[in-house]
This record gives sequence, C-alpha cells and structure tokens, in this order.
Amino acid sequence: METCIEQTKMKKYDNYKDSGVEWLGVIPEHWEVKKLKYLVKGNLKYGANESGIEYNSDLPRYIRITDFTEGGKLNEEKKLSLKWEVGKEYLLSDGDILFARSGATVGKSYQFKESMSTENCCAFAGYLIKASPNENLILSDFLNYFTNSDCFNSWKQAIFNKATIENIGADKYSQLVVIVPPLEKQATIANFLDEKCGKIDLAITQKQKLIKLLKERKQILIQNAVTKGLDPNVKMKNSGVDWIGEIPEHWKLSKLGFYINILSGYAFPSAGFVSSPGIKLLRGINVAVNNVRWSETVYWPEYKTNDLQSYLLKVDDIIFGMDRPLISEGMRIATIQEKDLPCLLLQRVTRIRAIKGLFQEYLLLIIRSKQFIDYFLPILSGVSVPHISPDQIESFKLCVPPLKEQNLIVNSIKTQSTKIDKAIALQEQQIEKLKEYKASLINSAVTGKIKVS
Repeated sequence: METCIEQTKMKKYDNYKDSGVEWLGVIPEHWEVKKLKYLVKGNLKYGANESGIEYNSDLPRYIRITDFTEGGKLNEEKKLSLKWEVGKEYLLSDGDILFARSGATVGKSYQFKESMSTENCCAFAGYLIKASPNENLILSDFLNYFTNSDCFNSWKQAIFNKATIENIGADKYSQLVVIVPPLEKQATIANFLDEKCGKIDLAITQKQKLIKLLKERKQILIQNAVTKGLDPNVKMKNSGVDWIGEIPEHWKLSKLGFYINILSGYAFPSAGFVSSPGIKLLRGINVAVNNVRWSETVYWPEYKTNDLQSYLLKVDDIIFGMDRPLISEGMRIATIQEKDLPCLLLQRVTRIRAIKGLFQEYLLLIIRSKQFIDYFLPILSGVSVPHISPDQIESFKLCVPPLKEQNLIVNSIKTQSTKIDKAIALQEQQIEKLKEYKASLINSAVTGKIKVS
C-alpha cells in the first residue's frame, strides 16, 4: 500500500507562478486559472422545483440533494422518479457535474457518467445546480477531481465565512476559480487519479468489510452468552419461544418489564428552552448508536427544576431514542457517562434502569443483542414514522441467569469485546489515514504540487 512518504518523493514541475488567487497559491507556469462560467456550456442551471413520485425505471430517476453520499455516489435507497413532461427539461448528460447549493451537503458534487449509471436517464432537483463542462476547455473527469480537492474545500469555507447561511448559489459557483492545465495533462492527471484512488478505495472497502465482520462476531458472542451462557456442557431446556430456542435449565424466561424501571421523558415546552446557562436537555437528536452527542444542545433554567428531580439522569443510565430508533448503524441506544451530567430527560427519549434480579451491565448486553433488535424489526417495518413505546420494550422476552452468572457473562464479554474493539479501532484509524492520503493526492495532482506523467 502506498504511503504519504511516496507522495513527497514524486517529481515537481520545473517552474511555478503565482496563480493570483490566495487559496490556490502557486501553480505550474504553463497552467491557467479560469472562472467556472467560462469553462461550461451555457449557464449553470438549477434543477426542477417539483416533488418526486414513486420510483419507476421507465421514468427519469429524480436526483435530490439528499441522495448525495460520501465518495461522490448516490444513495440507492428511497429512489424517486419525475414525470417525463417535467423531467425532460432537466435531464443529465454524460459528464455533467451537479453541485449541492444548500443543506447538510452544501458544496458537495456528483459527476453523472452514463457508463456508471444504473438508470436509463436522470433528472435533477431544485436544490442542485448543473454544470456541463465544455470538454474543449476542461475535461469532466478533471473538473470532478478538482471539485473534490482540498483547495475547492478552502474556497467553500471562504464563502461560508462571508455568509450567515451556508448556501452557495449558481452566481457563486460561476465565479469559482478553477486551475486549468492543458487538456492532454488533464487527461493524464485524471487517469493517474483513477488508478491510485481506485486502489485506495479498494483498500478502504476491504477494511470496512473486515470491520463489519468483527462487529458481527461481537454480536454473535453477546447473543450466545445471553441465551446459552458460558458453559457448553450445561443441561438445556426448551424455552417455549421459537426465536429463543433452548436455554440453560436453571435460567428463567421472563418479560423485561419485570426487571427494569422505565421512564419516558418530560414534555418540556420548547418556549422555555434557553441557550445557556442551565441544565442540558437530553433530546432524541442527542441519542446516537452507543453515543450521546451534544452538538445540538438546549438547556432548561436550573431554578425551574425543583419538581423535575425524577427526570435527572445518572451515570450508567441506559437511554433509548424512541422515534426512528433503528438506523443503519444500529439501535439508538446509549449509556450516560459522567461527562453528560447534569442533564434532564426530554420526551421521546426513555431511560431504563435494572432493578432487583438484573445487573445494569447485563441489561445493557441484552439491549445491545441481535435478539433485541430482531424483536423490533417487525414492529418498525412498514411504518412511515417508526416509533416504539415503553410497553413494547417491557414486553420483550429475555433469559435471566442467576446474578452470579450474569456477572461472569459480563466480564467474559468485556474481555472478548475489548480485543474486538481494539481491532475495529485499528482498522478505522487505517481507513482515516487512507482517506487523508487520497485527499492529499487529489489536491497535489490537480494543483500541480506533484508532476504526473
């Protein structure tokens, strides 16, 4: 696998000149800089201001801003179409570049290539802007790499710093200064990056697959431990529940509700929220998979909390996001840590504590098990706004070993999980380094910091 050290050994061009643009710096002497509006066919164009309809492969696929994913690809879930009479005015041609002009993906781009598309044709939505490269001046592949470079990101950040709202319209995109090498060199750079980035992407994909396998292994360990125990020779009995199967003879089968104290959050009126100071309110937006995120935080005045002490959370409390609880990464379940306190429980979030007969750490294993997720799948499927209730949580059937055995299971899973988590962390670190190398390689190639031949 290539390294950043190899990149520093690559040749540079003989002579450089000042680009005249602060965020671009110097460029090879024989290269040019031009505004995007002079490099495209016609004007930059906004997409259709229409609502999509149910996906139909005989109609144009309707590409929306929410379809953009990491790596310049499209989300293949929840696809929509556009009627021909509307879509025909907004069809994409091979090599067109789409820019996101607002929202969470603002500034991101997508290159439409017929050879890579699974659709017969595509149209684009109003929060997107289409640029059709004039390939007598700039190649689509080169422009695509340029709009995924660090120097392009610097330009976006400069735009954001001058605006109160993160929005980049066609007027601003048309003024984007693009580095323009000779066409032959553009092709050489694009081919070089296709090869190098392809290898990097393959390495990243392999590591992501390994991470998935490690996570599945961890789930199997937990699943076996909380349904079969640690002793392979223990005498078993039929649980009477098909999806549980046999369990150790001395274990109990019961509903979760008999072993937990469950509390739904308080309906704090939003009119009373303050930015600070006060006590943090734990909302659904703060509950991620295995993590509490405070990037968006509101507070409640401390002097108004005298009658709300029961909603104050404690270390090791398990919290559950009740709306859209199951996402691609897993269940929106987390535990409260010291750094999260003090905080109050808001509605649509539920707090769970183990009571007599169940350890809190063992309860967490149960809730993070595949069995628990599988229980909710039929409840959540086919619902426009997935939601679960405390009653549904309490109705979950679990196997309950004696407390001493619960403790042994928790310690065993901790030991094995630590090794797996370290292996996952190592792969994640390597993925980040590969992404950094890829970004650095792209930026160096399209700005002429390295000579590609």
